[in-house]
This record gives sequence, C-alpha cells and structure tokens, in this order.
Amino acid sequence: MISSVAIIGSGNVATHLAKAIFNAGVDVKYVYSPTLENSSVLASKVNAVAVDSISEIDRDIDLLIISIKDDAIKDVVEDLKEFNSIVVHTSGGINIDVFDGVAEKCGVLYPLQTFSKNRDLDFPKIPLFIEACNNDILSEIKEFSKRLSSNVIEADSSRRKIMHVAAVFACNFVNHCYDIASQILEKEGISFDVLLPLIEETTKKISEITPHEAQTGPARRGDSDVMNAHLQQIDSASMKEIYTLLSKSITDSYKK
Repeated sequence: MISSVAIIGSGNVATHLAKAIFNAGVDVKYVYSPTLENSSVLASKVNAVAVDSISEIDRDIDLLIISIKDDAIKDVVEDLKEFNSIVVHTSGGINIDVFDGVAEKCGVLYPLQTFSKNRDLDFPKIPLFIEACNNDILSEIKEFSKRLSSNVIEADSSRRKIMHVAAVFACNFVNHCYDIASQILEKEGISFDVLLPLIEETTKKISEITPHEAQTGPARRGDSDVMNAHLQQIDSASMKEIYTLLSKSITDSYKK
C-alpha cells in the first residue's frame, strides 16, 4: 500500500492534490520545485520537506507524482531513473509512454477539474482517471486514488486525451467566452454579475437535460436578423469571428 508520497511541482494541480493526499492521511514527505520559495509554500500546508533538487528526495519513497507543465514532464522523468518508486504524472494529454526506458513502475493519475490555488474544492467528487504499466501497479494506483476520490475511472492514454479535449471545450473555451462577455459589458459600465443568474441556470439545466436539448438563442432559432444586429454591436474583429463561427456551428447542429 502506498504510504509515502513526493510531489514534483507546486502549481495549481499539485497544490490541490497534495492537500487531498494529506487530508486522506497519507504522508506527503517532499514537495519539489526548482524555486525553493514555491515548494516551501506548499510544503508548509502538508507538513512536507521543501526541496529544490530531486536528488534530495528519498529514492525508496512509495509514490512520485509529477504535476507540472506538460512540456516539462519528459525532462523531469529523465531525472528519476534511480528511483524505486511508482511514478505517475497528472496530465490529461501526455501518453504513458513518456516513462518508457526510465520507470518500470509507472502510471497516470489525471484529475478532471479546473484548479486554482486559492479556490477550495470538494476533492472526493473529482473524477480521477488512472492508467498503469501493468495490472499490479494499476491496483496500487487505484487503491491509492480511492482514498482521494469516490470517482476513480480506468482510462488508457487515448481515451484520456479525448476527455482532455472535451474538457477544454467545456471549461477553457467556455470561460474565454465569459471573459469576452465581461469585456463587452465593461465597455458599457455594466457589471459581469448581471450574467451570473443566467450562467447558473444554464449550468443547472445541463445537469437535467443534454446540452443539445438545452440550447437556446438566435443561432438555435436560425434568426439571422438578430445575429447580424449583434455583429454590428461588436467592435473587435476577433470577437466577430468567434461569434460568427460559434453561431454557424450552432445553426448547423440543428439543421433538419
């Protein structure tokens, strides 16, 4: 059973994951960041030792969790050749084969959620998608993950990448649309708060019916007069392009 963990990283995902592990009663022994100040901030929250060199981590620690930017994972993996630990990364988009030739005991632990350091989350409800190099390691990762969340799902790298793409549409792109809406309102001195009841109802509705059934608005109705009037109200060329592209996508989705 996994009883000791080192966290490689100190960003948003690493912070929430380290706190969830600590709250589950598992010993977070080390937090690594190349900037000691950053690792110290997170380490202080989970009673861990802050380090700025991977060589300072115990080679026989049970689990190493790499929770850093995707494009830095491969380089960090190369520094772990001498470890006897299970090694996992938390990325939705990086294949498990990043460990090939380096870690014999490896896997993935991908939490499907948007993370910000200063936002509290109900971690036990977050879906954790797991993968491993063999069934024995998968069993260990699964047992560990179930201590963190009640929603643990096996998914290979291909399926995890698909879920990551879907998550970008459902979260990152949607939030960017919120930002655009905020900019449009700000120019008129209107608070973004006026949209919060609309956003709340939209979110509630898609928990009861499918997003396709929940769609409303001029593009859903094919109301070109309203859409053209909207475009005249938008000054930004990039915003016009986004409005036109999304409207066409919606309209095309409902053509009989």
